[in-house]
Amino acid sequence: DLSFFLQGFSVDGEGRTDGSYSGDLFLTIPVGPRGNIYMRGGVGEGEVIAGDLPPTFSGPNADLGFNEPKFTLVEAWYWTSFPIPDLRDQRLELTIGKVDPAGIFDANAMANSETDQFIADTFVNNLAIEFEGDGAGVALGYRFTSIYSTGMEVVGRVGLFEGDISGEGTFSRVFDRPFVIGELDIKTSYYGLGGNYRIYGWVNQNSHSTWDGSDDDETNQGFGLSLDQRVSNDVTLFARYGIQDEDVSNFGQVVTVGGQIIGNGWRRGNDAIGIAYGLSKTSDKYEDVSLATDGYEANGDEHYIEAYYKYYANANLTISPDLQYVVNPGGDEEKDAILIYGARMQLTF
Repeated sequence: DLSFFLQGFSVDGEGRTDGSYSGDLFLTIPVGPRGNIYMRGGVGEGEVIAGDLPPTFSGPNADLGFNEPKFTLVEAWYWTSFPIPDLRDQRLELTIGKVDPAGIFDANAMANSETDQFIADTFVNNLAIEFEGDGAGVALGYRFTSIYSTGMEVVGRVGLFEGDISGEGTFSRVFDRPFVIGELDIKTSYYGLGGNYRIYGWVNQNSHSTWDGSDDDETNQGFGLSLDQRVSNDVTLFARYGIQDEDVSNFGQVVTVGGQIIGNGWRRGNDAIGIAYGLSKTSDKYEDVSLATDGYEANGDEHYIEAYYKYYANANLTISPDLQYVVNPGGDEEKDAILIYGARMQLTF
């Protein structure tokens, strides 16, 4: 697929507009009777407006993973299931290789893809999870419910991923200071309307410095929730909540809520409207030192709003106008609100 972004911003009547693009190539190869190899390569260019905005807790475009025009292997992993408890009801699965942990954990049906749904960081994944990058990783999953049971599916997952050790390269001392996460997923249905409910806890063992300067080898940890629920044939709601260690984080808690409306009501069944609100609650410890460390006083909480309309042109092309509005960017009540406007074009082959 190919994604093209055009974004601009306005702060007190001033701003600019810029663009970016990214492309992904996916390859899945069956291996044996129960496994496959998955590879994803990516290329992209452009920082759009992120570098010109005032400091914010959430970035305006989660797609900005690349800013150099060269093809890079992003993921390459092997997945398999095991005949436990028997060949037909295989409940245990393994993923190992170069893995994106956000591709396995903190999923959400309505807020998990910057190229198809919301664009801002805070609505793509939980900001209060300090995910590491696409390095070495291993994840185990186990489905506690039988394939013969109906109405509910319960799956547990745990993952161990390479930490970002300062001064070290990728695949160097891969599990010395790992990122570890565990999650319980519940999939259920009410009156034929499906929903997903996830709860997770995590720890990032990379060295962190506390805001009060008492420790420069602290870990960061937290827990969170991610849920999505269809409430009618056309409307699905979602919510996330996350909390992390205020001693080492700019914001201690994050809440996001929103939903998507399918366009059946106006005879555009492939179109969709998405609306979401996010709150990032500034850490009290960071507020005490923000003036000295970042040059402003983070005396408030950041509020983030995003809305998009996804226009389905054909089976390969969608176009999505997008609006974002940020109040108290970076937790600074003295800063003017930011209006971010733009559009995304997505080509899928």
